[in-house]
Amino acid sequence: VPRHAARHGIERGLVRAGDGYVHYRRAGRGPALVALHASPRSSASLLPLIDALADRYTVIALDTPGYGQSDHLAPERPLMGDFTRALGAAADGLGLSRFALYGTHTGAAIAAAFALEAPGRVQSLVLDGLAAFTAHERGEFLARYLVPFVPQWDGSHLAVLWSRISDHFRWFPWHERTPATRLATAMPSLEVVYGTLEDFLRAGDAYRLGYACAARFDAAAAVSALRVPTLLLAREHDLIASHLDRVAATPQVRIARPGAALEAWVGEI
Repeated sequence: VPRHAARHGIERGLVRAGDGYVHYRRAGRGPALVALHASPRSSASLLPLIDALADRYTVIALDTPGYGQSDHLAPERPLMGDFTRALGAAADGLGLSRFALYGTHTGAAIAAAFALEAPGRVQSLVLDGLAAFTAHERGEFLARYLVPFVPQWDGSHLAVLWSRISDHFRWFPWHERTPATRLATAMPSLEVVYGTLEDFLRAGDAYRLGYACAARFDAAAAVSALRVPTLLLAREHDLIASHLDRVAATPQVRIARPGAALEAWVGEI
């Protein structure tokens, strides 16, 4: 399967964060921008963003603990604070005292939580596709969306997972296959589908841990409490683009709807 053809040289490494290591991809020159991916992906999914911004920034995309090639967190059921502490420790290990911070989906929730805990370390914040679930949606998401992933000796779990990932790109939520939940966007490239499968397999059943923390995160309350310059946005085809209507702008938070074009999205960021 072809991989993203990066214009910039991508450095990869591991940095100590607490009891384990966090894997990162880094490229570019200039002020530091730390980027956090969506679940169940890895920093590989952020290669297009790295390429777009590395002309002006040193972009450091982290694999969230338990995803990609980062170690799992020590607690069996980690809380959001465990993820934010790992982020702070990774930034310390990379020599970053203050930096711009980008997060998408689960990464957006972790980024927002970190900015609330350590506003002095966040120069500016970009929250891309921040989920703002209702109480009912949250319950459904935790109970039905985050189903256990159990490997089988006959390998049948691979076919089940491939089918689920395909459904993920056709419906939201993926388990409700109705005309009302059918996504209007075309299927992504085989590269994207296969990359999602790879990252899912690396995370294993622990894929649910970061997802669950993001689902339980009170996005509306967090946005109202942010005290750092923040851009909240979602592209037109984002699964939860409508969630932008559930949060309110503040003097510190600007909301943008850049449409579907990659150039407009990058321009806002």
